[in-house]
Amino acid sequence: MNKNIIQYHLKKNLFSLRFLAIIAISVLIFYINVYTTNDWNQLENRNFINYVITFDGIGIGTDVYLFFIPFLASLLGGALWGSEVRARRNLFVLSRCKKKIYQNSLLFTSFLLGGIAGVFPVVLNLMVAWINFPHFDKIPKHSEYPVFQTDFWGDALFNRMPAVTIILLVLLIFVFSGFFSLLSLSLSFIYPKVVIEMLAPFIASFIIYLVTFAIGLSSYSLNSFLNFSYTSNRGVWGMLVYLVLFVFIIGGLVIKLDRSDTLD
Repeated sequence: MNKNIIQYHLKKNLFSLRFLAIIAISVLIFYINVYTTNDWNQLENRNFINYVITFDGIGIGTDVYLFFIPFLASLLGGALWGSEVRARRNLFVLSRCKKKIYQNSLLFTSFLLGGIAGVFPVVLNLMVAWINFPHFDKIPKHSEYPVFQTDFWGDALFNRMPAVTIILLVLLIFVFSGFFSLLSLSLSFIYPKVVIEMLAPFIASFIIYLVTFAIGLSSYSLNSFLNFSYTSNRGVWGMLVYLVLFVFIIGGLVIKLDRSDTLD
């Protein structure tokens, strides 16, 4: 990988109108969750995790957020190659850098940018909730206000190490957001169109959600296993299925790219 290429795209995208759009969308999702959940100042429950999207089982902010994760990730990290092609900068870079190095640098940067975009609403929500309720209480399984369902795969870990559990779950969102961005970028290597970069993973995720819901396997949709307030041990299988699909699809697209002269 090329450090200069990675740094260039990180700076370019983190100080762009696209990232400002992600900030605006994150604030909107956060406010939707605040105004559709319990009153923060009246509830006796002082565990701030219960007021964070993906952990709050009452507000509709979680559903909105999970629905738009593929779009957020693709918006920031999926257009690296397409923007290069449209600006004709790819020709300049390829005259000074090997195709494989260029490709891997874009893939790595796309994963980072997609992860950042995907977790930004959660991190923002965590920060605001912690400021309002700076009490990270350990909630027993049979509490009146449990953070997780008792059959959640991370419940036991949360009861022993709550902070570590939250970090791991946020990292999990980061990884899946990064994969959505990689999927968008891999498709744009072959079809460098804005509509492909921004909407393909979003539409694919929505179709999977509709199909899994229709056949009674909704726990295998993104909207279920990343909704930590409701997901169960079956969510582990959902994650594995998605990871395998991501690896095969992205790997297949990259192999196809390696055998072509698309980047040349």
